Amino acid sequence: MNKFALATVLGLACIGTSVSAQDQDEQEANRQSTNAQQQQPQSNASEEEEESERVICRSEPVLGSRTRVNRVCMTKAQWDYQAERTREEVNRMGRNSNTFGEQ
Repeated sequence: MNKFALATVLGLACIGTSVSAQDQDEQEANRQSTNAQQQQPQSNASEEEEESERVICRSEPVLGSRTRVNRVCMTKAQWDYQAERTREEVNRMGRNSNTFGEQ
């Protein structure tokens, strides 16, 4: 009977050690997760900066040709700037087009 009691106590001690090790692992995982969440805003800023510096190449047709194309490569920030300027120019021409008929 003593051997059985000793085996039971040892078994429970091993289980207790195993459970506490699992608890420690979970606590460490939670700490790492929290640290990663705290550091994420910094990495988002660098990811956005890297994204704006990424080079994008596009093929644009040559005016007056059905087969020729020019390959234009610019950063994403440059493409965005060009698109904004084009949008502004189209809006400006649209506003000014009404004045030509009135003269």
